[in-house]
Amino acid sequence: MRNDLKILEEKRLVIRTFGLANLNPSAGKKALAKERQTLTTDELIAKKAVELIPENARYIGLDCGSSVGEVANQIINLPSVKTIVTSSVPAIS
Repeated sequence: MRNDLKILEEKRLVIRTFGLANLNPSAGKKALAKERQTLTTDELIAKKAVELIPENARYIGLDCGSSVGEVANQIINLPSVKTIVTSSVPAIS
C-alpha cells in the first residue's frame, strides 16, 4: 500500500501526511478517472496472465508489481494451483 500511495503522491493525486492520505483537491476529476482506468488495465493484464498458466500448474511464483495483487486474486480460482510463493504484500492480502 505504501508503494501505491507513493506513486499516487508522485502523480500529485493524493497528499500524504503521517498515517494519513487524502485526495488532492487540485488533481481534478480527469486525473482521478485516468487512475481508475489504470486499475481496469491491471485487471486485464491479470486476466491475460492467468490464461497463460498451464492447466496442470500446481506451484506459482509471483514477483512484485502493480498487477500482482489482481493476478493473485484470479489465480486463487484455479483448481490445480496448490501453492503460491511471493513477497508481494498485495498478493498476500
